[in-house]
Amino acid sequence: MDAASIREIVRTSVEEWPVQAPARVLGIIPDKTRTFAPQVIHELLASCRDRGYHLDFLVATGTHLAMTEAESAYFLKTAGHEDLFRDAVIANHSTDPSHLTSLGTLEASTVRELSNGLLSHEIPVRMNSLALEYDLLVIIGPVFPHEVIGMSGGWKYFFPGISGTELIDHSHWLGALLGISAVIGRSETPVRRLVEKAGEMVLAKRPVLCFSPVLSPRGLHGLYHGDPVQSHRAAARLSREVNVVWTDRIYRRVVAQCPTKYDELWTGGKLAYKTQEVVKAGGQIVLDAPHLDLIAPQHPDVEKIGYHCLNYFLGQWDRFKDVEPSSLAHSTHVSGPGVYENGVETLLARRVLSSKVAPDHCAKINLDYLPPDSIDFSKHQPFGDDEDTLWVPQAGEQLYLPAERKAEF
Repeated sequence: MDAASIREIVRTSVEEWPVQAPARVLGIIPDKTRTFAPQVIHELLASCRDRGYHLDFLVATGTHLAMTEAESAYFLKTAGHEDLFRDAVIANHSTDPSHLTSLGTLEASTVRELSNGLLSHEIPVRMNSLALEYDLLVIIGPVFPHEVIGMSGGWKYFFPGISGTELIDHSHWLGALLGISAVIGRSETPVRRLVEKAGEMVLAKRPVLCFSPVLSPRGLHGLYHGDPVQSHRAAARLSREVNVVWTDRIYRRVVAQCPTKYDELWTGGKLAYKTQEVVKAGGQIVLDAPHLDLIAPQHPDVEKIGYHCLNYFLGQWDRFKDVEPSSLAHSTHVSGPGVYENGVETLLARRVLSSKVAPDHCAKINLDYLPPDSIDFSKHQPFGDDEDTLWVPQAGEQLYLPAERKAEF
């Protein structure tokens, strides 16, 4: 999309907003772990200025680390646009209870219905209190294939983006119970239904609109605006076209190159999520991340339990029932499918971490290890051009699927 098209879409949307000057507007935006289109933010700020609106931003970190001022400035490309950003506040979400407000509760019967019976507990719904200080809430969030909810975007930027830990934990665990293979790349999933039901509670308090950019390594392909459900569905259709790579076979090994924006395995796990469907049983996924030196500092339970398949945890539920659900979910997502029989776990494909994380640390958390200096991605070393190895550059956002599964989507 060119600059003129972006400007026209943004200005058309702003002209239709259900508020009058001097309305205060809060933009809900992603963090540095997502590819983004800062030009949309620039046009939005200019349009709000012209209409007499004040626009601030809340970064939907979920449980990710907060962005620094320097990171926010780089992410939003504020250089050269200082006049636009001069009065704009850019705040990070926090799950600290003192920063949250209660919207109500998803009743157990509703949760059971929406989750296809996989969850049966009521879920308190809380979100960042800052949102209620504004007249209009606007999501500006890209749509990519996603391991937990199917396709990112829409109401996901509220739940888990700016929510309390209860819905974060339950949505992640529901995604784990469903499994990546049954969820990823799909617009309407049990997790999506749960999140959109919580979104109705927000709408009872404030109007919410949504910009849904569709990006790929080639750039910005589309920008949809409207209510969070409608704009998400439209963007998801285009995102599947540009962000799913169909392969004519499956491979014994995938080497996935880690972008520097993933500086911990909590986010770097996307390398495995997006490629596991094209790996053979008994194969391996190599996470080529020479810069990565952290596992999941915000989720210390991950270090305690290590990386295992879902059946490993369910088969020993009394041992793991009190572990943070988000940590359990992350563990199963990184590890992928596997079996646990007679006290022995067998993963469908092993995960190999090639990073600053030491070999003994990898072994402790059930990951294989490869020295980072042994990989030269540009030269396909050490595996060469073996036809049974797939090299995936800048992995983490595009989804790799075998072409034989096209009918499922």
